Amino acid sequence: EEECQVPDAFRCPITLSVMREPTQASSGVTYERSAIFQWLHIHRVDPVTHVPLKRHRLTPNLNLRHMIEEWAAARASERSAQQQPPQQAQQQAGEKGSEGGDSSSSDNATPRAQEAP
Repeated sequence: EEECQVPDAFRCPITLSVMREPTQASSGVTYERSAIFQWLHIHRVDPVTHVPLKRHRLTPNLNLRHMIEEWAAARASERSAQQQPPQQAQQQAGEKGSEGGDSSSSDNATPRAQEAP
């Protein structure tokens, strides 16, 4: 299975993971909320720009969060769709097998009954 290409904008520059709670710093850079709070507890500067940064200057990046949620939902939907065809194919094969078995056995039974007398 191919590995998913995550848009860089969806990854936290600190953790490199897909963000769940994107939080924008006054520098304009967005980080995972918990990661930037931990960073600022020790460093007090923006990890990317190295400009002094204060916690109260952080705001939720709701637009990015919405985009990440839509992307994740689309990925889940794609995975679900990729998993369904084999299941549907197996179900259809099972239905055809049982239908075909019934019709072929009844067709074969009829000529044999006619040939016997």
